[in-house]
Amino acid sequence: PIRLRVDESGIKDPIKQNPWVYRGATLRASALGSIPLTIYRKSNDPANPLGEPVGPDNEIQKLFNVVNPNMERCQLFSGTELFMIEDGESLWYMNNGKDEPRKENELPKEITLLDPEKWEPEKESLEKTGMIIAWVKKDKQEGKKRERLEASEVIQFKFFNTSNPFRGLSPLAPLASSLRQDWFASQFNEAFFKNGADVGGIFMTEKKLSADQRDEVRMSSEDRHVGADKRGKEMVLSGGLKYDRNPSNQRDMEFVEQKDRKST
Repeated sequence: PIRLRVDESGIKDPIKQNPWVYRGATLRASALGSIPLTIYRKSNDPANPLGEPVGPDNEIQKLFNVVNPNMERCQLFSGTELFMIEDGESLWYMNNGKDEPRKENELPKEITLLDPEKWEPEKESLEKTGMIIAWVKKDKQEGKKRERLEASEVIQFKFFNTSNPFRGLSPLAPLASSLRQDWFASQFNEAFFKNGADVGGIFMTEKKLSADQRDEVRMSSEDRHVGADKRGKEMVLSGGLKYDRNPSNQRDMEFVEQKDRKST
């Protein structure tokens, strides 16, 4: 599956790392979570094909009102949408609340939202059906019972992935390059201000310095001058050392303008 959460670029969690992704994702998730869900009993009456609500005491209606001891319906729907945006898929574990396989035709008592990144499908051989028969936990832990769930216990929602029909495709995948650039620019800007709004420079000397001497010069300079609160302190050089400030700056690199263009 194509997931930016495990991207080597440093974009491990775009919803948390990018404010524009966070804003859009949470708006969608909040909108979905606010939708009421009412279960209706099918009617054969042509005048009322929708039927009548089953009522709050119905087992299915109760399941979706309080899906498990730690989650209500609005959180289930919101979390599902966030996983769909970030991973391109979402998994519902329809369980009986006993950490044991659900019996055939047994109604689920709880719904647990699983992280798709931590589960992988187990497929039947191509000689048979080639379909998913179970979901297996990637990082198995000692003492844990249910690390293999039958396919009948899991509902998978996904955006279709032409490269892998068994896993979803994140809608953020086409934005990977833009998100990386925005993240690197943010990291540069943060380091820029931590360094006292100084992009650095070069120490030069005609003398040959040992590795220890070079490290001493660098650490001495950083201790006295790196940091926004140390901006403007005098620098004293000896032994023929010269300092050449890096001529590049943020205005030249247009990082701020670049970020503005990407956010509009």
